[in-house]
Amino acid sequence: MTSCTIKCNSTYLANTTTQSFSSVVYLSTISKLVLSQNTVSYCFYGNTGSFIHAASVGEITDSTSTYKNNSAASGGVYSITSTTAALNVMTATSCTYEWNIAAAGGVIATTDGVTVTFKSCEFNDNNSTGNGGVISSIESSTNSVDSTLTI
Repeated sequence: MTSCTIKCNSTYLANTTTQSFSSVVYLSTISKLVLSQNTVSYCFYGNTGSFIHAASVGEITDSTSTYKNNSAASGGVYSITSTTAALNVMTATSCTYEWNIAAAGGVIATTDGVTVTFKSCEFNDNNSTGNGGVISSIESSTNSVDSTLTI
């Protein structure tokens, strides 16, 4: 996805308790997703990842995209999980994240076996009502693959 503008709902902050939209993009067991120069704003999801919920995806790359005012219970922008020992890699380069919020991981929430790298990204006023204003990474004892985070 390149040079797209996605504006979900400009009133989500005032009315988050009654909305129950799904992630804009849901991915499961695919090998690669490439994102570039996108603008995503005002997306809300009461569960995981307002923009992307990825489960056991091989690789996600994102460059020069902007994410503003997005919200989810877990991962205000991205939620990346591994349901198997498959390696999940997410790399964001020169992206901007502003005013995103979640109960865990204002920008991203990850679990088991996810490698995340942020290069030359800008983080402004992201927040969490629980863990990780920008990043929340949880490991369970049932998966033997370690997660890695590079900022």
